[in-house]
Amino acid sequence: MNKMLKKHSHLASFLELTPDAVIIIKETGEIVYANEDLYNMFGYTYLDDKDNDELSGKLLEILLPKKYHEKHVEYRHKFFADPTKRPMGIGKALKGVKKNGNEDLLSSSIQRE
Repeated sequence: MNKMLKKHSHLASFLELTPDAVIIIKETGEIVYANEDLYNMFGYTYLDDKDNDELSGKLLEILLPKKYHEKHVEYRHKFFADPTKRPMGIGKALKGVKKNGNEDLLSSSIQRE
């Protein structure tokens, strides 16, 4: 588990119990936390040791089709410049890439705390 969540273990417990896949990233796009549902959704192995798992420290774009990486980085920068809670991809089909390379449709929202 990363340092922030170790410090706030009640937050980590809540994120593991929520019925949705949850991911937390830094402004750089680096994944600092993902709950078990997100790991399962994307086909990654979930480990309790978040310092040594398959997603922590990787860029969020690892979960997106390659053709969207560059544009998504732009969207991410815009979000962190003006963070507001909002749905993502209105009117567009959002796709994620599983560990095995298969693409799947997603529904998503974005929020900064």
